[in-house]
Amino acid sequence: GKQILFEDAAPSVTDIYIVLADSGSPRLLQPAADMETSDPDWSADGKKIVFETHVTGRLDEGGLRVLDVATGQVSTVPGSTGMLSPRWSPDGRKIAALQVDVSSTIPSGLTIFDTESERWTTLLKRDRVQYPAFSSDGQFLYYLLLDSDQSVYRVRLKGGEPERVVDLKDWHMTGYTSYWMGLDPTDAPLLLRDNSTSDLYALTLEEK
Repeated sequence: GKQILFEDAAPSVTDIYIVLADSGSPRLLQPAADMETSDPDWSADGKKIVFETHVTGRLDEGGLRVLDVATGQVSTVPGSTGMLSPRWSPDGRKIAALQVDVSSTIPSGLTIFDTESERWTTLLKRDRVQYPAFSSDGQFLYYLLLDSDQSVYRVRLKGGEPERVVDLKDWHMTGYTSYWMGLDPTDAPLLLRDNSTSDLYALTLEEK
């Protein structure tokens, strides 16, 4: 709780920074100079950061990497080519990520990486899932579904049918990329809603 991890999404490149929560200047992290980096997430103990890398314009080329904050050492998550939006579990043992359809670069499901066995498990196959988030007890993975059934769902890590948490059919989503979702400490979904209005006007021009 003493530092904030964030990304600077500039038009040409995305950089990752750390800044002290109370004061100070942001510190630039450059853990993968050979690729574009984004979407970082702390490990539960604050000692490591998992983030996604990809070739500019090609989300299916790249993978997930882990930065040791103290040493600066970077390691590649095995078998993570094309994975997006990594999220660390509360116990630090698992990393959730979005699978990507190589042909369309659209997220096509949720996967879980076990850091001890170094094995991936497919948790859910569904197009247009976004923003995975672990529940505080690590038993569920929440996600935002962005299709005709716009909703927040959760699914048990042990498997089973997804459970709808909230229906967003009439919710006008907004965010940096048109939407966003997270969880508060009680596992209640946090969302950005567009409450603005748009009006059309007609002008009558008179010649002088």
